[in-house]
Amino acid sequence: QLQQLEQEEEKQYNLLEQALDDDTILQQLKEYRQKTNSMNYDIKEEYVHIHQEKQ
Repeated sequence: QLQQLEQEEEKQYNLLEQALDDDTILQQLKEYRQKTNSMNYDIKEEYVHIHQEKQ
């Protein structure tokens, strides 16, 4: 079940990746994801975090 959850989060991440055309934001997102060093993260939280940093 955990593996299924991880696959679902990976799918969400890939969808988010496709939705972003700004390479800078995408790069920050990848770095932030590596920093969390965990599959148990909230995609929306990351997205908001990146956009707050950009402003």
